[in-house]
Amino acid sequence: MKTVLKSVALSIFVFAATVAVNAQIIVRKKPVTPQAVAVRPPAPSSKHAWVSDEWKRDPKGYVWEGGHWETPPRDKAFYVKGHWRHVPKGYIWVQGHWK
Repeated sequence: MKTVLKSVALSIFVFAATVAVNAQIIVRKKPVTPQAVAVRPPAPSSKHAWVSDEWKRDPKGYVWEGGHWETPPRDKAFYVKGHWRHVPKGYIWVQGHWK
């Protein structure tokens, strides 16, 4: 019986943690993009690709993150910039990703 209770408790914990990680932060107005001028340093190697400045999700909302160099996950991959998506109660940030 104790094993069953432990299994159920663990399942509930894992489910709750998954829901919390996937929770969206909704804002009523899109945040204003900072007007800072980003300086692009030289690429670390010819295999790196530049990922432009964009918003990142933070536990308290969204924060602006400067551009940086990344190594694409595979040949011919390209970076799709993030964007704001309108939802019934405001906007959510759709994170940029490699495609």
